[in-house]
Amino acid sequence: MAIASFILTPQAAQTNAVKAHLEASPIFSLEAETTNGELVILGEAADLQTLIKASRELAEQPGVLNVAPSYVTEADETYTPRPH
Repeated sequence: MAIASFILTPQAAQTNAVKAHLEASPIFSLEAETTNGELVILGEAADLQTLIKASRELAEQPGVLNVAPSYVTEADETYTPRPH
């Protein structure tokens, strides 16, 4: 499981269209909107590659100026840390 949060900057006139795209997404959810119009979104996918691909596709949507990751982690129940 890969989880990430992003700051998405939409074109002001396209904010509602971008929000509608997020609502229809199986990977992304809108978590908050800042006072300057940026959207804080959460992404969850089965693996990191899927999440990266989805974030790149999101950045190419009409009305999206920028998608910047703010936190990324990959959790696996079978993960065992390597000794140092």
